[in-house]
Amino acid sequence: MKTYNHLKILALLVLILIWTSPALRAQSQFPDVVSSNLADNLYTYRAIITSVYDGDTVTADIDLGMKIWLRGERLRLWGIDTPELRRGTRRQAARKARDFLRIQILGQKVIIKTIRDRKGKYGRYLAVIYKGQVNINELMISKSYARRYKVRRKLQLTTDLSN
Repeated sequence: MKTYNHLKILALLVLILIWTSPALRAQSQFPDVVSSNLADNLYTYRAIITSVYDGDTVTADIDLGMKIWLRGERLRLWGIDTPELRRGTRRQAARKARDFLRIQILGQKVIIKTIRDRKGKYGRYLAVIYKGQVNINELMISKSYARRYKVRRKLQLTTDLSN
């Protein structure tokens, strides 16, 4: 009788470990920037940065949930502007901004918050990128690799870049 009870307890513990293990692994794979307020989590996705074109444009594989991925999606870092690589007199500054951004997020698992899932004029989703608790867009500004970009007031009211 004692052996039977011990086996039941052991089986229950094994089932609990199996049941919770994938959830624990999934939570630890990506940084946690998820808010307790549901509205703050709209348009928030896990992603892996696959390339960095310049200081404000990246390509990412985006996890939409339920094992659905959007691969090779171009993102424009919202609310910032960096020098252009292809034109202008600030190419060296553009390369420095790109290289700094590459060091920060290339190949990294990040959280992106898109701006109402809308695209900018060049077909890129507008996004704020987080690595852990660090807002990468703000980091680019604070390290003087980017300047704050004026955004339309309507969008500014719904998305705070400093979150």
